[in-house]
This record gives sequence, structure tokens and C-alpha cells, in this order.
Amino acid sequence: MRSFLYFSNENCSVCVADRARIQALAETLQLPLREATPADRGRYLVFSAPTILLLDEGGNEIHRESGFVNFERLKSKAERI
Repeated sequence: MRSFLYFSNENCSVCVADRARIQALAETLQLPLREATPADRGRYLVFSAPTILLLDEGGNEIHRESGFVNFERLKSKAERI
């Protein structure tokens, strides 16, 4: 099953706002959402926050949104795959 992986930072105000939006999108699309761990940052080479990854069943990255996240593009991509 596809899923979202959310990367954030404690001192990031944009991350707080985006967390609510990605949670709502995940619920709408009925896709699991999990918070990234430090190991995930290394595995997926994520250096900035916020970053949202759309992953396939095997945990491979399908799509990445970072910085100013375009939620419409993310939703469209998740619906097509």
C-alpha cells in the first residue's frame, strides 16, 4: 500500500501548518501517514523541512514535495498512482 512520509523540524512554523494539511489529505485518500525518523532522513536524503514523500508498497519514493508544498500536485499524483 502506498503511504506518505512526513519530515519536519521542531522550530519550523511551516511544518506545523503543513502537518495538519497532510493529515487531512492522508485521511481523504485513505493512505497511511507516518512521521520520519532520523534514519529516514539518511535513507531518502532529505535535508530540509517540511518534506513529504509519497512511497510505494516497497518503500520506494514515487514523489517528493519540499519547502512550499503544493498539496494539489501531491493529491493529483497520489490519486493517479
